[in-house]
Amino acid sequence: MTADDRSKGDRGDELSVVLPPNARLSTLEFRDAGRRMRVWFADGGERTVPAAYIASLHGAQVRSELVPLDDNAPVRLLRPFAPARQSSESIEAFSYVFALRVSGIGELWYAFADSFNFRNALGPDTGYSTEGHLRALMQQISAIAPQATRDDFVMALIGQVALPPPVDSVFEFFKTAAKDL
Repeated sequence: MTADDRSKGDRGDELSVVLPPNARLSTLEFRDAGRRMRVWFADGGERTVPAAYIASLHGAQVRSELVPLDDNAPVRLLRPFAPARQSSESIEAFSYVFALRVSGIGELWYAFADSFNFRNALGPDTGYSTEGHLRALMQQISAIAPQATRDDFVMALIGQVALPPPVDSVFEFFKTAAKDL
């Protein structure tokens, strides 16, 4: 098959996964009474952006599955998510993921809530509830960036109403959150 055949959309492209440009956040902090936000990335880089540049907030629960190795073994985690519901053969699990879009930045900044450093962003009152931390963080970012659009998940989280159904994968979340990149 030639490159021209692939560009015409034949079966060779059906299995490829193309992620939007992205950068994983490890933590963030608010500076200058919320007028700027400094973010640190999992790869070690960092950046400071004015709050006015925050263009959108996105979030989702991502579905995963835990599969027992055998009857006596602990559950093997296919992805690092907290269990939510158990059946006789597997455990369905969910994890929170959130993302920021920043004007002038060509990549989606995202984080898995389970591994994000909320203490740096929220201060000493940080407790043990991942959903509570995410809610507080989205409220704080929304307060300093009222111009930012918010998806249905973020609006439900902030409004403390039922969350939308989970997405099936991080790729699905990326595709939705980065559709206008």
